Amino acid sequence: MAHPAPWGGKIAAYLWTKSIAAGVLMVAALLAGSVGPGVWLRVFSPGIAVVALIVTGALLVFDLKRPDRFLYLLTKSNFRSWLVLGAYILMAYGALATAWLLGIFEMPAHEPLFSWRVMLTLILSAGSAGYSAFLFAQAKGRDLWQSPMFLWHLLLHALIAGSAVLIILGWFLGESLVTEGSMVVLMLAMMVSLLMVLAELALPHVSEDAKRAADTLTRGPLRLRFWGFVIGAGLLLPIVLAISVLSSKAERDFTAILVAVLALAGVWFFEDLWVKAGQAVPLS
Repeated sequence: MAHPAPWGGKIAAYLWTKSIAAGVLMVAALLAGSVGPGVWLRVFSPGIAVVALIVTGALLVFDLKRPDRFLYLLTKSNFRSWLVLGAYILMAYGALATAWLLGIFEMPAHEPLFSWRVMLTLILSAGSAGYSAFLFAQAKGRDLWQSPMFLWHLLLHALIAGSAVLIILGWFLGESLVTEGSMVVLMLAMMVSLLMVLAELALPHVSEDAKRAADTLTRGPLRLRFWGFVIGAGLLLPIVLAISVLSSKAERDFTAILVAVLALAGVWFFEDLWVKAGQAVPLS
């Protein structure tokens, strides 16, 4: 079996920072109506989104090796390519996050969940998180990446990463409602993610190459990191700890930080191993 490609970590870093960038405003928009506005919503959430988006863009340009090629995406756009469409989606989302940060696009107190502000944020953040699934699907030689479930994995990763970042933010700001609301979102997203990962690996695969790639994760050279870091430390343990935190109602419980860090690490390891497993099967 071929060894995983050494550049898988670059793609995982790009997916991970994009999950944070998209997820932090996604979760903030969901919580705005119940938690209410504050510095966490007006400044820190969009600020984190903008910084993570800048890092994501830098990683994308770096991966292209030549920065001038990124300009070709804009000046000589091929709208059949999800690399081009994704660049425009990220720019639109970046404009929205910047408008949040500058106070141009502001969530009023007790904003309804299905208001146009919330819906616009959810659409652009979901697009930013999920377009990579269609980009991966254009790599026709990698059968594992053709999975229609990958889109839902990425959307869940945005919820997990965004809520984890807001847990940490709420903890440091002393915003208990932000921490508690984000913990609920995180716990539910991780539960669904765990079920989806296990179901996808257990169900029949569309091709022999997809099966071999999945076996690389579950029984092959990546199995210890997959079961240990993705399933064990990245999903099962933080789910148990999240339930404990929500049950205890303890103020500024440091366990909340641990839950958030484990969840963020779990997203990183999943995306890193998913990329490597897809590359592990020889093309010929």
